[in-house]
Amino acid sequence: MSRVTDAVDGSEERVARARRGTVVTSHPRAVEAGVAALEAGGSAVDAAVAAACVLGVVDPMSTSLGGDCFAIVWDAAERTLHGFNGSGRAPALASADELRGRGLSAVPTRGWPSVTVPGALDAYARLLERFGRRTFAEALAPAIEAAREGFEVTPVVARDWAAAREVLESGEGTTGFLPAPSVGERFRSLALAESLVAIAEGGVDVFYRGALAERIDAASRAAGGWLRREDLA
Repeated sequence: MSRVTDAVDGSEERVARARRGTVVTSHPRAVEAGVAALEAGGSAVDAAVAAACVLGVVDPMSTSLGGDCFAIVWDAAERTLHGFNGSGRAPALASADELRGRGLSAVPTRGWPSVTVPGALDAYARLLERFGRRTFAEALAPAIEAAREGFEVTPVVARDWAAAREVLESGEGTTGFLPAPSVGERFRSLALAESLVAIAEGGVDVFYRGALAERIDAASRAAGGWLRREDLA
């Protein structure tokens, strides 16, 4: 069962109840992934990671492989509460002097000077290792399917995508997200699917120390960013 409601901020809320829990996200594909994980015997963390990975595909203006992850997990068996800070550090080359040298008085909200090491993937892997019952490859499978087959763009996602168009048009390596899709349009990203498959097959080291790390390093250098492969590793 699922339903759509309007949240206070005007966003859409998708809710579904499985036999063993409830999943709430901003997109039905992510809800389905979370419910499927629960139905397959997964834990709440398995469901959360599967849903989050799908959101990185279907709601890319809100979350992605380049983001961070913060988690609070209640372990009912041990009756203990765990907190996880999955935010990455600033690149080694970044400094206040470097920002001032670029005529900035603060870290900008957009562009490469604002980029830190993405902590989400590492966090997902660590959370699954500690609290999950399924593999990371299983968690990524619904996201890969959504990227390959495409997904229906919801009104809020379409709005956010259109608002980010100017940034995407001026960015490095963002052409795969253009043109911005309209409401109800089916959007596919084969390039993102390939990256997700590489991570599913090779683990998170592909992203932090392997081929994807090399590509991120190259994109950063080309755009004048500070992030390097050594930072990712």
